[in-house]
Amino acid sequence: MFAEDRLKLWDQLAIISGVPLDQPSIERADFRDATKSFETSLSSLSWRARTLLSEEQRS
Repeated sequence: MFAEDRLKLWDQLAIISGVPLDQPSIERADFRDATKSFETSLSSLSWRARTLLSEEQRS
């Protein structure tokens, strides 16, 4: 899942921020030794920000 927001400061300058949520699941099956098999779920929430500067458009 990813949420993003854009703040336009001027026609050519904007700040973009986002919050990704990653939740991978891992399952490992060891057919030789069942005691080494496992399953787990991880969760990670982080943030990102960047500035975007676009060139002036000419006709």
